[in-house]
Amino acid sequence: MEIQSEHAGGSRALPRISLTPEEAAASTGFSVRRIFQAIKDEKLTARKEGKATVIEFAELSRWVGTLPTRGRPQEPKAGVVMSDNGNFRKRKAPARTRPQRKCHPMFLINERTSALPNPPGPSPRQN
Repeated sequence: MEIQSEHAGGSRALPRISLTPEEAAASTGFSVRRIFQAIKDEKLTARKEGKATVIEFAELSRWVGTLPTRGRPQEPKAGVVMSDNGNFRKRKAPARTRPQRKCHPMFLINERTSALPNPPGPSPRQN
């Protein structure tokens, strides 16, 4: 949405940075009453100057994005996972574990030799 501005003999379009509650309702498809209820419930932030109430585009988009989804599940963003209640949360960093060390075959003991009472070869000296 843009505003036409007459400036120094030329005209240019200025970007809108906020909407009135009526424009926000028309933009989102909600009723004006629903917009004011969201403001009252502190789910949507509005700014006031005298009697004028305005809602920033980013705030309106944020609020709509927090509403529950129906139908096809929403794709999570990178680094975000869906919790059990259907909300998204940041993915926890994986726990750091030590890598498993593989034993060298030279140190592995054969089951047959470990079952023998005395290992083959010279017996150790006893002092």
